[in-house]
Amino acid sequence: MSEYQDAPEPELDPFSETNQPEHFFAGGGRREILEEILDCLGAGENLLLVTGPLGSGKSTLAHFVMKSRGGGSVGVRVQSTLFMNESGVLNEICADLGLPTDASGSTGQVKLELLRYAGEVRTRGGTLVLLIDDSHELGSEVLQVLLHLAGADASGNTGIHLVLLGESQLNHMVSGLLPDSGETIAIGKDPEPEVFELQPFNRDTTADYLRFKLAGYSTGPMPFGKRLVSDIHARAGGIPGAVNRLARDTLRQRDEDPLSGTFRIPMPYVAAAGALSVALLAAIFLFDGSPGPEITGETGRIQVPLDTGSRNPPTPVIASRESPPVSEAAAADNAPTPDSPEGEARLLAMNPEHFALQILGTFSESGVRDFVSARTGAAEYSWFETRYQSRPWFVVVYGDFPTREAAVSAAAGLPLEVRELQPWARPLAGIQHDIKSR
Repeated sequence: MSEYQDAPEPELDPFSETNQPEHFFAGGGRREILEEILDCLGAGENLLLVTGPLGSGKSTLAHFVMKSRGGGSVGVRVQSTLFMNESGVLNEICADLGLPTDASGSTGQVKLELLRYAGEVRTRGGTLVLLIDDSHELGSEVLQVLLHLAGADASGNTGIHLVLLGESQLNHMVSGLLPDSGETIAIGKDPEPEVFELQPFNRDTTADYLRFKLAGYSTGPMPFGKRLVSDIHARAGGIPGAVNRLARDTLRQRDEDPLSGTFRIPMPYVAAAGALSVALLAAIFLFDGSPGPEITGETGRIQVPLDTGSRNPPTPVIASRESPPVSEAAAADNAPTPDSPEGEARLLAMNPEHFALQILGTFSESGVRDFVSARTGAAEYSWFETRYQSRPWFVVVYGDFPTREAAVSAAAGLPLEVRELQPWARPLAGIQHDIKSR
């Protein structure tokens, strides 16, 4: 697997557990859960639970809930620890919001400050969303304080929306702290919270996930064949975190750097694969160990065989390595500066409370250029540059929609090869922040 390693700095790892992903994997029911959580928050649900085993993607989901919130909401994400007490949780929330904290360990004033702030946000038409990761690590007294803040213990609607993420025992822990189902809650809602359970991937979803993780890094032949995918899936139990570790270990074992043992991907290999990147990103591959793309003829046509799973011979997807000839003057006029990729000015001018569909992300600038230029209705597509793993990261988005629902509805009408990239609705405020902060 030397195509994926043995490169100079910087080091890259598509299966890293420390870097937050820039693109959302929507398979395995994750897109539906993300959209349902956002819908529940928009409808005013004050308590949501997300459960799943270690490595099932709870933290990743929390990351994209934060990125996908509407422009009017304020979000705070807290990483729980086993020894975190009431004061620690509340002070961390306040510190993230820029509110006063209390080092004395007293929580009364801090709670009042949070409730006051939530009221201010509410008067502006917004919401305050608290996402508490690894909530199963917290003691019952800490959970009780959080439930009280959200008005989920019959205290009433406080304007705070609480999303608790943790392992399966969290549901039982929270249920024991909520009012009995026969009691009437002040806000008139069912005391039982909405619970979303992250299920393990099946074998096909594991294959899709591996392809998805590699897509933005390299465009060579996929390193995982059917047997290897099945082995990784079985050993990981379909848990994404375990899939990441096994995939990384597999690549290292095949061709480990004798000096450092670190996972590396060649920069020239990534940068030189513009048009082929488009073909690989737009196609659905099954890792069957088949030969890589075949380049034939003097015109530079690239044939990428697709295994559709049917008995009929697969139809090749054909892309061209050659760009249409342009004059030097036209190229100079159209060439973007490093600080202003195409479409950024248009994205920055859009209403930050609107939404766009994020289509794909990659390290290949030529790849996104070719992808956009190949699309029918290319004027609706934009791309921008941000940073990921300390490197330029290029993201393609589509449209300008007044609501999340309108964006999700539009996704269903996109061409099949674009829908297969699993686009997801994202607030323009977050996109504009990424552009400005790179």
